[in-house]
Amino acid sequence: MTPPAGAALANSTAVPYYPAAVRDPVTGEWYLFFTYQEELKGACNVKGGCETGRHQGGRSRSHPLLLRLGYGALPDMRLAQTDVQKLQLHESFAKLKQQHGASALKASEWRPFSWKGQIYLSHWLALPPGQERAALARLDLEHGSLEHVYRFEVLQEELAKYHGRRTRTHDRSTSGLEQRVDTEASWGFVPEKDGLVIYPSLLPCTVALEFDAEVPEGALLRNRHCYEDQAGRIEDYTGLDILKHEMLSSGNPVAWDIERGGRSRELIAVMHKRGHDTEHWAVRIDRASHRISHISAGPILTMRDFQPEGFLEAEIVVSTYHVIDMGEPWGRILRVVYGEGDHLFCWVEITTEAIVWHALPAPRTLPKQTRMRFKASGTIS
Repeated sequence: MTPPAGAALANSTAVPYYPAAVRDPVTGEWYLFFTYQEELKGACNVKGGCETGRHQGGRSRSHPLLLRLGYGALPDMRLAQTDVQKLQLHESFAKLKQQHGASALKASEWRPFSWKGQIYLSHWLALPPGQERAALARLDLEHGSLEHVYRFEVLQEELAKYHGRRTRTHDRSTSGLEQRVDTEASWGFVPEKDGLVIYPSLLPCTVALEFDAEVPEGALLRNRHCYEDQAGRIEDYTGLDILKHEMLSSGNPVAWDIERGGRSRELIAVMHKRGHDTEHWAVRIDRASHRISHISAGPILTMRDFQPEGFLEAEIVVSTYHVIDMGEPWGRILRVVYGEGDHLFCWVEITTEAIVWHALPAPRTLPKQTRMRFKASGTIS
């Protein structure tokens, strides 16, 4: 993908950053969200101008940008060279900054999903000198802006304490988990009938929280499933050592059995090792129990698949993915939007029948349901 026509780049390294796609649940239109890393200046066709955003991680990024990619079964990538719309940050972001007494606000890694007939975006939001926190924003197409909805102020710390208490210790297990939960940007958000379900971790334990911004008591723990007793079998069949690597969501999980429409019983989630984005596996999750039922027998996307092409040198970062029925002769596909190190804009289509699955045996008894709540203590717009 190239920069908006007529834009002058500050240097040759400016590239699209963290592209992520979603389909409007009401109109059926496809939207692609991204930012530009490095500086855009001069006249361009980004509506409202090309001012840059705040410096973040030593890099300057533009405001969130929006491409509208048609109403087809798939995004029409021929429209990727048309007008790009710059999304303003609603005054609710300025209000949030004022509430925290911060001089700057940094937001990144926008992951869209549809909920309650609208488009929401999970992202990381930092108010220096504080740490980054997970947050939610809502798309306002009429005004061309993103409105702040909620920032999780203490949920990361609450989860870290829980993980620290409940994760068993192994000689090869990941150490220091409780210190890292609050700095990881890979939470999965899934709209469900009863509320928004958050998957902060997939393996070795799948943690599912139910969240409603209007419930001040916090996020409800729906289920927690651990697979440590199956670690050896999982490694034999999939190559994953879940006692050594924690697996996190690469984008937000989506419906797997799309032929069932709104009665979908399974999710598919693409996942990666914490701190390693060179390989991505897939899992299928039972929506009722929040338990992983299948793991792909090996990565579905790896760096070595693309290195001969010469354009991926660092890591593969997956932002969004969708299961789509293409009809005959293609059948059902998994379209994955990804980039190198969060930038560049690429996609790959994987025939779902080509994914080999390893089924996890169902437990004899499921964990008892718990009504434990974690403090969310967020800032609501």
